[in-house]
Amino acid sequence: MTATDKIEPSLPSASPALPGIAALIPLLAIAALIVGCFYFVKKHREANAPIPRSVFVWVAPQFALLVLAAVSCFLQAAGTSPVVFVVVCLITLVCGILTLYVHLPHASKAEPEDTPAKDAKPEQNSSSEQTSAKASPINLRALGIDVLVIIGAAALAFMAIDLPWSEWLFPTNPLSIAIQAAVLIGAMVIMLSLCQGHGGGMAVLVLVCAIIGMVQYFTAQFRGQTLLPGDILAAPTAAAVSTGYRYVFTNNCMIALACASLAFFICSFARPVLRGGKSWMRVLGRLAVSALIVALGVQGYTSVNLRLDYDIVMDYWNNSRLLLSYCEQGFIPTFLSGMQSMPIEKPEGYSAEDAERIEAEAASAYDEAASQDQNRKAAEEQFEAIQPNVVVVMNESFADLSTFEDLWAGYEGPTYFNSGLTGTAQRGNLTVSVNGGGTCNSEFEFLTGNSCAFIGYGKHPYATYDLEGVPNMAQDFSDIGYATTAIHPNLASNWNRETVYEQFGFDQFIDITGFEGAETLHSGVTDAATYEKVIDVLEQSDQPQFIFDVTMQNHSGYDQNNISADQLTTYHSDALDDEGNRQMNEYLSCIQASDEDLEYLVSMLSELDEPTVLVFFGDHQPYLTDWFNHNIYGGDTDEILHQQRMFHTAYVVWANYDIAGNEQNDMQSNMSLNYLGASVKQIIGAPLTERDKANLTYFSKVPALNPFGYQTPDGAWYDLEGGPEVEVIDDMAKVQYLRFATYVQ
Repeated sequence: MTATDKIEPSLPSASPALPGIAALIPLLAIAALIVGCFYFVKKHREANAPIPRSVFVWVAPQFALLVLAAVSCFLQAAGTSPVVFVVVCLITLVCGILTLYVHLPHASKAEPEDTPAKDAKPEQNSSSEQTSAKASPINLRALGIDVLVIIGAAALAFMAIDLPWSEWLFPTNPLSIAIQAAVLIGAMVIMLSLCQGHGGGMAVLVLVCAIIGMVQYFTAQFRGQTLLPGDILAAPTAAAVSTGYRYVFTNNCMIALACASLAFFICSFARPVLRGGKSWMRVLGRLAVSALIVALGVQGYTSVNLRLDYDIVMDYWNNSRLLLSYCEQGFIPTFLSGMQSMPIEKPEGYSAEDAERIEAEAASAYDEAASQDQNRKAAEEQFEAIQPNVVVVMNESFADLSTFEDLWAGYEGPTYFNSGLTGTAQRGNLTVSVNGGGTCNSEFEFLTGNSCAFIGYGKHPYATYDLEGVPNMAQDFSDIGYATTAIHPNLASNWNRETVYEQFGFDQFIDITGFEGAETLHSGVTDAATYEKVIDVLEQSDQPQFIFDVTMQNHSGYDQNNISADQLTTYHSDALDDEGNRQMNEYLSCIQASDEDLEYLVSMLSELDEPTVLVFFGDHQPYLTDWFNHNIYGGDTDEILHQQRMFHTAYVVWANYDIAGNEQNDMQSNMSLNYLGASVKQIIGAPLTERDKANLTYFSKVPALNPFGYQTPDGAWYDLEGGPEVEVIDDMAKVQYLRFATYVQ
């Protein structure tokens, strides 16, 4: 079986952007709608009828959608075909005009004054209707209309949430279609009830579905990832970094907006079903209906396991498979299945006592080996004597893409990092758990020594859990007298860092407010500016320092076209189209700048009088590599190797002094990120916790792991649930559950 045996879905593609003059189409529609509004007011005044201002509330969304269409043309963001664009604008205009038309005052035919027999009949009918109304508290005509409105709104919401990111009109799984339809119909009934029988809530829900669908599309386009349940809690971070991308509306996005436009027209026909009686009783009745549906929904969600009972799963194997899961199963069932997997599963056979025993045995195995290690003893003595500063740089999207050797000729990776930086204590490839985003998970693995392999792909511990009391590297150094500083030149709220860093025991956090007037490149403050801040912190105190610097400049997207010509690289790959080559060169230009800034940092640390250790690593590859891997290496026969190509970066450990017991001869040691912190402590002679010792023991048997598999010392990769070291994996899962999950669940 090859890595591409499954059908691989693709995102809907954008057409060439419509020219600015195309904005005349929605502008003319806006003018026509304004004329319609004036006509509407005129007819009411002629009929001496009160003007129903609520009608303008229904028309306002049509105005807004037409304005959005016009603005998208001016911004070159309407990547739709002319036909689709015109049709969507016409649908929006017609919906607005019809909304006005159906609320025009329609005068009844006048009856002659001298026909008493006919005058008496309406009175009889009126009396009959009043009697009927008293007999039935439910308006059956309104009920029938509301049923049709609910079904129509749910159908529009179904399309609005799936169309922007899927080329498939409906999921292929019939059960998923039923689940998504049931959820949307239930949600529509709830919104209708909460809005006291009026349709505004339903229409807004369709618009929200369209927005979710477009967020899914842009997330997959820019990050190479679909929306995941953990992204809900990370929404503030996503919003904060969303300005670095260019948004283009495809045909499917415009059709989703047309669905919202139709929904506002259809939902304007909804009417209250309950009549008669006291108003508070009607309100209670509607609230009871809402509560009943919510209760049934919660009962169904908690009593059914979508993954185990109905095989509705999020296939996390790679981003293409994850998108395929959504396409086959629909957004809502797939997302709900992911939500059910959010809690950390307790390992089979787990008990706290057993986990403590396993950890103690692993730590004891390390102690036994270390007792014979003279290099470690020398490093410990030196560390106690000099207490060197420890500077950690987690560099945004830093990776050596020369490993994609079939992509282009001539690219050899970041020059200084690969060949200019010599005399290092240790370096190597670094297995990580994220690609294209999810920076906080790399932070989490390094600082805590925990692996996302035992938490689950798509979960963001920083945003999902309360990390108070979770053992971590910052607290470890603080406990032995170090001052601890975190640096990130962006909003402190991103990935909930301001809370997490405080919980981890950092003494101070320097965020974007500490970089006023700093030089910027591409997506933010330059790496060099953060390195100068590191030096400032080191020079301000004689106390030994632990500094954790998370850079920003290389952040995606890579279609910003904001790299100057003298800095822009010019590599070319025949495997990429023109846009692909442009984006790749924008990324490589950022990495080249990072490489030069790394050299600048090393030069500054070399001149520093204080002994200092530098740990430098990349958090993940850019989202572009998911496309490379699928299209260039799609014929891989080993699925795990195919997947892991996207989940490695590189690291280096360097010092401005001679580390006792270490020859500093660029020793190569490949590992996963959860081991790096303990490995650094081991190298420099810093005190090790029992968890560190256990990790170093596991490293000798399983040198790398992430949510997609583990590696053995011979370089072979295996699934987490099989292979020769599956018992070690089971032990690691139990120890991590003890040292992490029990703190947060």
